[in-house]
Amino acid sequence: MVYTVLLLFILIGFRFFPLYFLIISFLLNSCGENATVLKNKGIDALDKNEYSLSLDFFNQAIEKEPEFDEAFFNRGRCYFLMGEFNNALNDFDRALEINPKNLPIFFNKGLCLIELKNYKKALICFSEIDSLEAQYPDLTLQKANCHFKLGSYQKAA
Repeated sequence: MVYTVLLLFILIGFRFFPLYFLIISFLLNSCGENATVLKNKGIDALDKNEYSLSLDFFNQAIEKEPEFDEAFFNRGRCYFLMGEFNNALNDFDRALEINPKNLPIFFNKGLCLIELKNYKKALICFSEIDSLEAQYPDLTLQKANCHFKLGSYQKAA
């Protein structure tokens, strides 16, 4: 396909160079993998506990599409599993800036905050899920865990 465009460029002439340049750039970029494919490869690597490879795929997806909340979310999951909770929290926050109604991001951010022993902020994340009136597995358990850690034993029960 690229060769066809180059041939047209040669045949028609150089006066339309900017247009040809844009077309060729588009074709070359479209030949590579798109951000969704890279994100999916990252998830596959994450499922196999290949964290370094997974991070590489998520970084490439974010580079291709800087507003891709799913790539930030999944990179955050990867950091979480690696025990890099501050990096995970940064990615979850960025994903929420892009998509503030994504419940799994809130839940995972809450789990991350628990690991960082910031139970009050974790409760805020879990309350956000409640405010969206969503049924979420383990939400009640995680909220009770936070209340217990904060010494609010009656709320934990």
